[in-house]
Amino acid sequence: MPRKLEDAVVVITGASSGIGATTAHQMAARGTRLVLAARGEEALEAVRSECEQRGAEAIAVPTDVGDESAVARLADDIHVVTILPQAVDTPMWRRAGNFSGREIRPLPLPRSPDEIAKRIVWCAEDPKREVTDRRFGRLVELTHAVVPPVWEAVTARVFGRLAFGQGRRGPSPGNLFDPVHDD
Repeated sequence: MPRKLEDAVVVITGASSGIGATTAHQMAARGTRLVLAARGEEALEAVRSECEQRGAEAIAVPTDVGDESAVARLADDIHVVTILPQAVDTPMWRRAGNFSGREIRPLPLPRSPDEIAKRIVWCAEDPKREVTDRRFGRLVELTHAVVPPVWEAVTARVFGRLAFGQGRRGPSPGNLFDPVHDD
């Protein structure tokens, strides 16, 4: 049964930028009470303030999801929804750690953070355990389930051609250990 988001408390990880911040803004516009979590305290506080300006109650909880005890403190009773987009237009491609020695580029046909945030809001209103975005994603999941060796061979080749550019890059931890906000 669909739920009213103004009656809910929603926890958003990665809330300091990209899809997380966009989702927080969309939830705030619906009057949802928000718990915003991310590593970057300054950016997280800015998103909290923006959500309050949109009329929501919001708290910022600096949290590194790579720290199991920090996540345990944050997540005593949370319903988890996993959204699996194929490609997203976010700063991830510039900020991610890269030790491949190759230039990384965005995947083709990316969805905007706004589109993914809408899917997240939709799942919060009508709960689902997992949502794969686009039919191609479902095809990939089906291929993996039915013929894993084919999936592994094809995915490695296709991803290598789509995700790596021609340029060389030196090793970089990107935002792996510390938040990076270059926008």
